[in-house]
Amino acid sequence: MAESFARELYRHRQRSGLSLRRLGAELGVSFSTLARIERGEGQPDPHTRHLLEHWMRPDQQDTTTGCPRCMQTPREERLQSLEKRIVMIEAQIQSLTAGLQRALRVTSMHEPIGPLR
Repeated sequence: MAESFARELYRHRQRSGLSLRRLGAELGVSFSTLARIERGEGQPDPHTRHLLEHWMRPDQQDTTTGCPRCMQTPREERLQSLEKRIVMIEAQIQSLTAGLQRALRVTSMHEPIGPLR
């Protein structure tokens, strides 16, 4: 089944006159992922498969079963991405704060040497 999907994708892309990079940019799928799929080296994840099937067969009924990301609006997807970035930044701030507190404790243990001449 992977080979028939791969062949169909390749033929459709060739008929459309799109490069892998151009198609990837239009769909939001990486060049390397599209190349791997076209070579038949595995199945796309449900979201990517849905995007590719919709691109190849836009006239067919749109089904999003098995792909929760397809149910999201672009705004929801962007908000989810931003929330993940906020969590990562908060973790970095906590780590930096803990490091700074340790450094301050170490330096406060030492008595001042006095003025340098």
